[in-house]
Amino acid sequence: MGAAWHPMMIQCDPTQQPMHIEGMSLTEGMTSVRLAERFNLLQQFDAHFRDGAKSSAIEELGRMDQKAFDVLHSDASRQAFEIERESAALRDNYGRHKFGQSVLLARRLVEAGVRLVQVNWPRAEGDENIGNPLWDTHQNNAARVRDVLAPQFDRTFATLIADLQSRGLLDETLVVAMGEFGRSPKINASGGRDHWGSCFSVVLAGAGIGGGQIVGTSDRLGAFPASRPVHPPDLAATIFHFLGVDPAAEFVDPIGRPRRVTDNGQPLKELTGT
Repeated sequence: MGAAWHPMMIQCDPTQQPMHIEGMSLTEGMTSVRLAERFNLLQQFDAHFRDGAKSSAIEELGRMDQKAFDVLHSDASRQAFEIERESAALRDNYGRHKFGQSVLLARRLVEAGVRLVQVNWPRAEGDENIGNPLWDTHQNNAARVRDVLAPQFDRTFATLIADLQSRGLLDETLVVAMGEFGRSPKINASGGRDHWGSCFSVVLAGAGIGGGQIVGTSDRLGAFPASRPVHPPDLAATIFHFLGVDPAAEFVDPIGRPRRVTDNGQPLKELTGT
């Protein structure tokens, strides 16, 4: 879809206060006036450059520069990242670990008007062991899920849903919790579970979805779908439906090729209704 749609990856530790995000604050000695003068100089250079080399890529780069400048000058943007504005009790409820505070930061960004936020499960202290990072539990799966992963996720996810609901944001916010594949149904020699793409679970909440619904079942081992399998295009179509995008629509990519929004995916009627 072009560089204008590329995500902005934010590297930060929201458990540290004050939280520092590279590029979101002025460097020492840089005033707002000096920044504005530099941006004006950049625009002058760009204007001369564009006269000799006109292309959609160059125009897109200019728009991205403007967006970056607007973010630096926006009080709302900076305040959205000031997680210390939240009460200590709410921060405790989300969990004082990187994942919990990252999800709280995501809620603040949504509340500030950001249209799409993705939270990646971060590495934390004690989570650096090679071969078993994050949810990639090739070793000691049972204890790791029971003692570390599930307690953090369950508390943070439940707090997020309740927090969005209390602020009147849940009905207009789609929350998706998922990984890229599942875990093997059988335990390996190291007490872990390996990569498995045939069957895994995804949670959708908000956006008018009725709670407590389960779509599809697996076999008794959790190895393969037993009923109502949901394929990736169907999940994508469901997400686009709730975002107000026609899953059957087409868009044109940067070099003029027509692309489908989904590969013949069908929204899940159990969630969207008729």
